Amino acid sequence: MYYTPHTLYKKSETLGKDKYGRPTESVEEWVEIGKCRCDDNSIQEFHDENGKVYRPHYKIVANRDVNVKVGDFVKVEPNRAEGRVFNVTHLNYLDYSTIWL
Repeated sequence: MYYTPHTLYKKSETLGKDKYGRPTESVEEWVEIGKCRCDDNSIQEFHDENGKVYRPHYKIVANRDVNVKVGDFVKVEPNRAEGRVFNVTHLNYLDYSTIWL
C-alpha cells in the first residue's frame, strides 16, 4: 500500500496456568500487526442476519495478509481508533483487506 500513516495492533490475551493446569491469571498485550490507513466512516451501514443495522465508526485498510478475525479487539496508533472488529474483507485481485470497527 502506498499511503499507510498508521500502525495496527491486536490485543493478545494469554491465560497463565499453575503446575496443576488450573488457570491463574490472564496476561494481555498489544501485538503489532502492520501498517494501515484508518478512515472515519459516516455512510456505510451493514445489516446482520437478524436484521439489526450496524454503522461502524472506522474503516481500516491494511495488507491482505493481516491476521485479524471478526470479534478481535484492535487499535490504531497514533491514538486514532480502538474497538471490536465487525467485518473483515479480503480482496481477490488487489492486495489489501478492509476491516470495519
